[in-house]
Amino acid sequence: MRMKRQATTIRALFAFAVLFLAMGTPAHAAQPDPWDGHWHYTVSPYAWLPGIDATLRFQVANSTVLSQSTGNIWDNLGGAFELMGSARKGRLGVYADLDWVDFSDMEGRATTLGRAGLPIRFGDRWDMQGAMASVDGLYNLTHGSSGYADLLFGVRYVWLEGSLDWNFAAGGNGGAIDFARSGSRSRNAHFFNPVIGLRGRWIPFHGKFFIPYQIDYGAAGSTSSAQASVGAGLAFGWGDMALSWREIWLDQHADASILKKVTLSGPSLRLALHF
Repeated sequence: MRMKRQATTIRALFAFAVLFLAMGTPAHAAQPDPWDGHWHYTVSPYAWLPGIDATLRFQVANSTVLSQSTGNIWDNLGGAFELMGSARKGRLGVYADLDWVDFSDMEGRATTLGRAGLPIRFGDRWDMQGAMASVDGLYNLTHGSSGYADLLFGVRYVWLEGSLDWNFAAGGNGGAIDFARSGSRSRNAHFFNPVIGLRGRWIPFHGKFFIPYQIDYGAAGSTSSAQASVGAGLAFGWGDMALSWREIWLDQHADASILKKVTLSGPSLRLALHF
């Protein structure tokens, strides 16, 4: 119940912010020219409310449990924190992004056990929290009255922790999948990916309205990560606001890793302050 109340409150605040963005406010001053050769800075707190589609691996006795999330995860979002910032001088710049999310008391939909991948169903529940931090260099490819496009290149750090709780009885296969009736396991993982991508904004009507976008990909060894976002925003004298849809994909291909595949997707509301 506590988790449901938290999720309801977060969604209400998000809806209020979306309404504010839809109404808009007049721009009382022109935005600074980021291409004037001086340093320009942007700080962007934002709210991203992702859903999750995940498959995690847990070692239980002599078996591997692959636990999958259900599709009904909005009430399981326990918390989120996101912050973005950039510094630019002419065509060159630096960009940083930090995300933290927490999902609690999620119900497993299906699992496989043992080396043969025996499919069974049982009452497992699991928690997951994680963080993702990116630091990238920026090189402007093009800019003008219709927007700009930046090449980004850098590194992304991913940290993930998951815990599994179960309550059932199963046995067989010569004891290879004999389990205690109830128990729990927890695992964590972290990895770095070099990243390359494209980010920017398109201004179709040469006014306050713009379309922000970003797409990037990173891989190293048995891990890979990618993200994509697109949205709509309004520019003001003090900065801008944008509502986007954002998706992140994380994979670990090694059989011994906790993270088999995780997809996070949902709306993001960003407030950007320019200095």
